[in-house]
Amino acid sequence: MSLKIVPFDFVFLVPERIAICPGCDARLFISCKAWRETEVKGEYTAEQLVFECKAEPSIKTEKEKWDEWIKTHYETPYVYQLPRNSKVHKWINKRYRFTLDN
Repeated sequence: MSLKIVPFDFVFLVPERIAICPGCDARLFISCKAWRETEVKGEYTAEQLVFECKAEPSIKTEKEKWDEWIKTHYETPYVYQLPRNSKVHKWINKRYRFTLDN
């Protein structure tokens, strides 16, 4: 499998077969906020990922919905989120490399 090079600000829409939101089964958007340089100069792997649930309501315009949403999404992170995060992290680093050039 060849690696795909993506820009540092690339946002992934993770396939449902890889991971879904453990709070509501919605799709996930993933972005990278820290990188580690590989042995290939100018290519980086994901070091720190940010997970966003596609179903997250706006805290500004839907405060009541957001308050309910947050309760179901962060109750037991080590049970539901950590295994999912590890799986997605491996999936991204197996298939992608980042370039920090704009």
